[in-house]
Amino acid sequence: MPGTVRAAQVVIFATTGLGVLLTVLAGVAAGAEAAGRFLGTYLMALVLFVLAFRYPKAGNGVRTASIVLASLQILFALSATARGVPLGVLPLGSAVAVIVLLGQGGAGDWFRRYRANGVPPQHIRQTHHPRTLGTPAPAGVGFASGDRHTDRGRPRPGTGRAACRGGCRPCPIRTEGLTIT
Repeated sequence: MPGTVRAAQVVIFATTGLGVLLTVLAGVAAGAEAAGRFLGTYLMALVLFVLAFRYPKAGNGVRTASIVLASLQILFALSATARGVPLGVLPLGSAVAVIVLLGQGGAGDWFRRYRANGVPPQHIRQTHHPRTLGTPAPAGVGFASGDRHTDRGRPRPGTGRAACRGGCRPCPIRTEGLTIT
């Protein structure tokens, strides 16, 4: 896991831990209403805490959800700061840090990487046909599940392209290698 993703995970864990601790202390010292104010301030941090456990194995959707939730955390923290909640700026800073850390290129590459079992992510599809074009497929790369094209297609006369079982024209299988769809 890249350092930026690990740093975002640590920031989320620390913010959530501090938020829970402050909520409990506010509940003991000032009552349920103060505890509710703190809990509302750290609400998205609790959801981010759950998502952060999925960072080692998750795809790009977890990264996107984390960025969106951190953006909502900024709004909650600004609201808490305006209401006068002590330390309401802390979740604001941590949410900005999470957005910056997960928005960097290394983090994006990590969440869009090939998995250890050799199965490519769903957004990458093989666009050349190994048997009909004579180009070998890269190791561990195959057609995406649900794709209408299989390696049993026959070439259309004179085109060198695979026949499409779905009857689409023109056939989207091309010879460029891998494309991101």
